[in-house]
Order: sequence, then C-alpha cells, then structure tokens
Amino acid sequence: MNSVVRRNRNVFVSLLASETPHLLPHLEDITLAPNQRLQRAGERIDYIYLPHNSVIALVASGNPSVEFAMLGYEGILGGAAGFGVSDAICDATVRIGGSASRITPDRLQTALAGSEALRRAVTAGEATLAMKAQHAAVCNTLHPVEARLSHLLLELSDRLESEELPVTQAALADALGVQRTTVTLVIGKLQSSGALACGRGRVRVVDQNALVQNTCSCHDHGRRLAAKLVPAVRESVVTPVRGGDGAGVALA
Repeated sequence: MNSVVRRNRNVFVSLLASETPHLLPHLEDITLAPNQRLQRAGERIDYIYLPHNSVIALVASGNPSVEFAMLGYEGILGGAAGFGVSDAICDATVRIGGSASRITPDRLQTALAGSEALRRAVTAGEATLAMKAQHAAVCNTLHPVEARLSHLLLELSDRLESEELPVTQAALADALGVQRTTVTLVIGKLQSSGALACGRGRVRVVDQNALVQNTCSCHDHGRRLAAKLVPAVRESVVTPVRGGDGAGVALA
C-alpha cells in the first residue's frame, strides 16, 4: 500500500491534504509501539497524532487510572492544541501499535486558521471524545465487566477493521481497570459461547453478533451520537486535493 493511501486512511490527514496541502511536508510519518506514552496530563502537547492503523487509549490519570476513550483512523489526538490549548488534559498511550502521522501544534494552528472545514472537523472530533468520556463514567459505574469487555472488543474491531485483535489479556484488564484474572474468566465464558477464540497475545472475534448481544446499551447509544458528529468530518473530506497531479485523495 503506498504512503498516500495509508496516510489518508485518517480523515484528518485527508482534510489537511485538501485544505492546506502546503503543510503536508510538515506531516511526519511515524511508527507507534504498544504501550508508548504519547502525552501526559498537565504536560505540554508537543505533537498532534493522526493514527492510520494504530489505536490510542485516552486515560484519566490517577490511582488507579481509568481509560475513557480510544481513537484510531477516525480520530485526532491533541486537536485542542490547534486552538491554543498548550497542555494535555489526560494521558494517552498506544493500545495497538502501528503507523501514524504527527504534526506540531503551531503547524496545526496555521492549518485551522486557513480552513473552516478543518476547524469544524477538529471541533467535532473533540466533542466526540468529550461524549465518550461521559459515557465511560456511566458505563464503568453501572455495567458488568462482560458487557464492558464486549464493548471494548467491538470498538477495537471497528478501528482495525479486522476480527483479529493483537491484544493481550493483561492489556484488556488495564483498559477496563480490573484484575487480569477477571478478564480471563470473562474471556473464557465468551469463548465457551463461541463469540471469541484466543491465542497467545491475540483475540479473534468469531461471532460479532454474539458480542453485540453481550455488550451494554452504551455501545449502540454511543455509535448513534457519534454518527451525528462524524458527518461534520466526513462531509469536509469530499474536496479533492488541490495542486499536485490533480488525482485527488481516495479514502480507504
């Protein structure tokens, strides 16, 4: 897969390409490693990250820390820095490694100043994360681990667009804020029902419908609310790339 297609799997990269193509040379392609810390609450945001096939977990710092949202190719980490917010409000850690692009806050500020479509999209992305944080607060308090784990696995599958999830039970336990033994018991139950198959460092979704049946109402409710915000991003990505060879950008 060539770099243009890989990059433009992220909708915000597509917007940068169409709205501010002169800034593309300042977009750096990188590889994110599992468990890599990208930002820490209260510290300066040095880079804005745009995942391609990686997944980033947003974590409310504390003891214990609590994961409240994740983002993949549909998202942008640190978008608020484009509006002048200099410090991170949460921790961010790579949940599943892979490729991404990054850009500095001053470059993003320049891009936002020159594009209403990009400003609208980044604002929608930040609003989506705020909505997910609210849902996580309710879900973590009211819903059982089996429902929350099913929801988490469906979210990962959506972002990777795959049934094969390169994630360990320890990582799932960290994401849910529970003991690994608890996750082992729940995964065993889901395997027995035929919903999952597990190997070393990997979980495979065998029956997505079974997971949907096991998950809590937050999954469907969150997707419906996000769908109202996502058009603000998607509708902004219809403009073909200006300049270059005139071929435009094809989204994956």
